[in-house]
Amino acid sequence: MSVGSSSVQEISFFQLDNLVRNRIPFVLLSLGVDISGFYDEVVYQNHLISQTISTTRESILKDLSSKNVLSESAIILVCPRGDLSIRLKATLEKQGYRNVYLVRNGFAGLLKDRP
Repeated sequence: MSVGSSSVQEISFFQLDNLVRNRIPFVLLSLGVDISGFYDEVVYQNHLISQTISTTRESILKDLSSKNVLSESAIILVCPRGDLSIRLKATLEKQGYRNVYLVRNGFAGLLKDRP
């Protein structure tokens, strides 16, 4: 699947969960969703909260810049249904971010795939 010249790199709940539980570094751009309830307080406080940026379509580039997110950082986008993430992935890649992923079907997909 591709959008313009951008290849869509999707991850599912299981891949996201693996990244979180194994404390793999990434930046989670949360676009109007809250996944804090997916993890116990210890996991959330010790790992996920420091990697999550709650943002909007309008402020995403400013928020990445203010947090000093490097262009080679792994960035994961999650929005309610996945459609906004697809559009923003292309925007981020045009700005030089090279490792941008999105959660398949957004927050709805996480809820569906979560055991």
